Amino acid sequence: MTKNYHNEAAEEMEMFAEKECNKCELTKPLNKFYKRSPIHPNDYEIYRRPVCKACTRKVNHDYANQPEVVAARKQRLIDMRDELEDYRLGVVVSNLPTHKICRSCEIDQPLTNYALAATADYHRHVCMKCTTAQRNRYHKTPKGIKALARRRARSRQQYEERD
Repeated sequence: MTKNYHNEAAEEMEMFAEKECNKCELTKPLNKFYKRSPIHPNDYEIYRRPVCKACTRKVNHDYANQPEVVAARKQRLIDMRDELEDYRLGVVVSNLPTHKICRSCEIDQPLTNYALAATADYHRHVCMKCTTAQRNRYHKTPKGIKALARRRARSRQQYEERD
């Protein structure tokens, strides 16, 4: 469920309102500024960021393309890939834990009870037993039954196309 931070009257007023960007100092219509959450959840006033969308995109693009930021991002990816490869080869990595607590059943279990995932410790947050139980519960709901039927039909169709 999404929160409704404004009402129709405020939205109508916003269509004609303008605001000055703090970065480029140009006056632009409010729809050229990203929305931001109100300070108090019961506020219905529409809040806008102080910098326009164009300037925000430029700042984000410039930051993301700085040589030191790009190099750090590449190095993080290389380190993660190397650690994951070491883990798959069975090399003991000293900074990785050997146990973790399942977020569903809250039991401390060895990492072998968790599926691999792209997380900090390379394992899902829910153990395989809880994952199976969640999946089985989902497939008993009307939405799950429809999803399972669609997946089976798609699989059957792909199998028939191969012949």
